[in-house]
Amino acid sequence: MAEKTAKAKKPVKTAKTTRKRKAVKSAKAPERSRVVYDIDAYSPQKIAARIDAVTAVKAKDSKAATFWLGVNAGVFIALGAQFATLIMSDSGLHPGLTAVVAGTVFCLGLIMVVVAGAELFTGNCMIFIGYMEKRISTKRIFDHWNLSLIGNFVGSLIVVVFIYKAHQFEFYDYMVVVASGFEHLVANMYFIPMGIFLKGNTEVVAAAERMAGKTLDLTNLTWKGFFVLNQFPVLLGNVFGGVVLAGLAFWFIYLRPKLNFTFTIKEDFQKDKIK
Repeated sequence: MAEKTAKAKKPVKTAKTTRKRKAVKSAKAPERSRVVYDIDAYSPQKIAARIDAVTAVKAKDSKAATFWLGVNAGVFIALGAQFATLIMSDSGLHPGLTAVVAGTVFCLGLIMVVVAGAELFTGNCMIFIGYMEKRISTKRIFDHWNLSLIGNFVGSLIVVVFIYKAHQFEFYDYMVVVASGFEHLVANMYFIPMGIFLKGNTEVVAAAERMAGKTLDLTNLTWKGFFVLNQFPVLLGNVFGGVVLAGLAFWFIYLRPKLNFTFTIKEDFQKDKIK
C-alpha cells in the first residue's frame, strides 16, 4: 500500500488575545462624617409659627371635646403632682436636690398632656399668638380657656378623691404629705384640695410637722383660702405669664406685621434759590 503522505498542515497562528486590563481605580474610602445628634429642635420663630397653626386647629374643636380634654389634662397634672409629692417625702435629701428631683418627675404630667393632646389651661394661654393673627375669635378663645380650666379642675379633683379613698397618703408612715410650693394653677388644684381633705387626719398633720420641724398653721387651708388666697392670684400670674410674657411677646418678636417707616426731610431753603 502506497503510503499516503499526509500533507503538512500549515500551522495556524493563534492570535494572542491580550486583554487590556484597565487600571481600576481603587475606590476611595468614604470620609467619616462627624455624627451630629439632631433633636429636631425648633427656633423661636418656628415655635411661634407652630403655636399659631395649632390655634387654628383648636378653634375648630367642639366645646365637649375641649372640656373632656381639659379633664384629661387635670388628671395628668395631678398624677405628676402626686409623683412629685412622693419624691419630696424623703426628708433625708438636701432641700435643693429634693426640689430638683421633684420638679423633674412633675414633668411626667406635662409629658402626658403633650402626648395625649390634652387641653391644659396654662399652656393654652399661649394660643393668644393665634388670636393676634386672627385665627381665633374673642368669644372662642375665652370659651376655650373657660372650658379647659373647668375641665382641669374636675380632673384634678377626680385624682384627689381616688388618692384619698385609696389611703395613699398613709404611705411611709404618713410622710407623703401635701405641699403647695408649685405655683402652677392646675397643679395646685391637686395639692391644696388634697390638703383640705387630710387636714383633719392627726397622723398626717403630725408627719407634716415632723418634716417641717415646726407647728403648722392650717387656718387658711380651707376652700375659701384655696380659691381666694391661691387660685385667684395664681390664675392672674399664670395668665400674665402665658399671654403677655410668652404669647404676646413671641408674636411681637416673630410674627407681627413688618412696619416700614419712611422719613422725608423738607429743606427750609433750597440751594438753587439762594442768591
